[in-house]
Amino acid sequence: MITPLSDRIIVKVIEEKEARGGLWTPEGARSTVAYGKVLAVGPGRMKPDETRTPMSLKKGDTVVFRPNPGDFAIIDGDELLTMYEGDVIGTV
Repeated sequence: MITPLSDRIIVKVIEEKEARGGLWTPEGARSTVAYGKVLAVGPGRMKPDETRTPMSLKKGDTVVFRPNPGDFAIIDGDELLTMYEGDVIGTV
């Protein structure tokens, strides 16, 4: 498994029908958002005083995000995405 650095996360993309939690997305927006399961979380962004900002996401969270196809990788047959924690719209 990849270990993310700083405030990056590794997300496994899941099908929209698998995402649960009652989040309603309009028909026109469904192609512009994606759902995923957080597989790994970095230690947090380093602040100027050399302390880390704590991550608000944790392994196992289901997240909603706007995908950027350039950040996708296929590892062991799974479609994985590397992104910053700030790229996440919300959790489900």
